[in-house]
Amino acid sequence: GIVDEYYKGTYHGQSSATLMFRLAKEARQDNNAMLWWGIMGLTEQYVNERVDSNYYDLAITSYQEEALRLNPSAEEDKRGG
Repeated sequence: GIVDEYYKGTYHGQSSATLMFRLAKEARQDNNAMLWWGIMGLTEQYVNERVDSNYYDLAITSYQEEALRLNPSAEEDKRGG
């Protein structure tokens, strides 16, 4: 029907929380709270099937790297240092 036709080409981009984290990172104003909101935005998209598992897996890996960058002592603790 007409509703199906309307949604046929629907695409979901990055969540606003992800976008804000990326902007803050570019401005060197990112922190753990903003990272958390970015992760929550991504998770909300995944849970509500707005992104597929491949996109989620890639993005969550990126967020893990960001967590280590923002918390370098966490990586040292992980290695036993």
